[in-house]
Amino acid sequence: MTKGTKRPKWTGRDFKRARSSAEALYYYRMNRLGQPEGQLFQDYRGPIPPRDIRAAEIQLANTPCFWQCVSITYFEDPWGKRYRRWGFAKTEEQLKITKQPLDPVLMAAQQYAEEDANMKQAVARSFILAPWSKKFPDLFPLIKKHAKELGLTNEDLEGIKDYLQDDFEIYEYDPTEVDSPEAMRDLDTQIKHLL
Repeated sequence: MTKGTKRPKWTGRDFKRARSSAEALYYYRMNRLGQPEGQLFQDYRGPIPPRDIRAAEIQLANTPCFWQCVSITYFEDPWGKRYRRWGFAKTEEQLKITKQPLDPVLMAAQQYAEEDANMKQAVARSFILAPWSKKFPDLFPLIKKHAKELGLTNEDLEGIKDYLQDDFEIYEYDPTEVDSPEAMRDLDTQIKHLL
């Protein structure tokens, strides 16, 4: 930055815009088991001006918010039949991801997806992780948007939609049980850890 060039100070309106943009961010990844980790994708619910992207990322990392996650596990039986199972989790309290790992919400969604499953037939896993807000309360539009990338059929989409409309039980966790919280601060690391 040259001398005399000043960054404009943010106003309350700028912070409000960044917060709204942050709520529109979400992440997804798919990974075949036994292969290198798939790429972590960051996307947005609706258009976001390019100048707001970095501000939204910083705002999301430093602002407490509720998080929700859908985990999908992919299976293939010995006869080649493929099927999928899914689980959903949502935080009950707002979490600030620079201070608290999201690993527990990812683990809870994965545990529900894989409960009583034959894990010898598991071939892949995927996650969609997003902040929850009154403006964005539902993950289904994101799942539908990325159905092709996530290898989901219309039947899968109907099943996930019905599943997300059911009542959920409350899942509590002890943050001290999370392995190496320092390493879990980064979303990419957290999702990689579970895939």
